[in-house]
Amino acid sequence: MTYRIYGRKEYTQPLEQVGRLVVEQSEALRDKALQELGAVAWVELVALPERAVIPVISRRKQGDKE
Repeated sequence: MTYRIYGRKEYTQPLEQVGRLVVEQSEALRDKALQELGAVAWVELVALPERAVIPVISRRKQGDKE
């Protein structure tokens, strides 16, 4: 499953997308995120399943890349 990873380095900052991870089991997500992004700099990291994202506006045309 693909997850979008959001994080911030200070609580006064908004969460921003900092990466995407693919894991077969959600139990592996935390370890893989910390391995890929590190733990020291972040005050918060969250993961959202990509399939849970609901586009509100999307002007992308079929075949466009992200």
